[in-house]
Amino acid sequence: MLKDIKQLLDKYRFFIAVFFTLLVTFLSLASVKSPIITEIQSADKFGHTLAYFVLGLAWLFACHHQKKHNILIFTGLVVYGIIIEILQGLVTTYRKADIYDVFANTVGICIAFLLYHFVVRKILT
Repeated sequence: MLKDIKQLLDKYRFFIAVFFTLLVTFLSLASVKSPIITEIQSADKFGHTLAYFVLGLAWLFACHHQKKHNILIFTGLVVYGIIIEILQGLVTTYRKADIYDVFANTVGICIAFLLYHFVVRKILT
């Protein structure tokens, strides 16, 4: 059973990473109102960190056989997060660009890279 799941994930890992990228893009630019997030202080930043943590892991798994691409993945995700924040400020009326969101995004990416390089990569090899 686990072997079948691993084969399925291996086969579709790139599409999974693209799916998570599109999902984060949609959630970042759509008008999503959550009473829970507005009531809990810092929940928004935790959401950013979690989203980019998952996004980072998805892309690391998608390219795990190509270790030389890790710096490109890291840089690409940070730039992607900056672009999303700029778009929030330019093309939406219900969101604003926030430098602290960029920081939270980058923290999520860093945590994903640390977890991947010190734990997951050793399990995969």
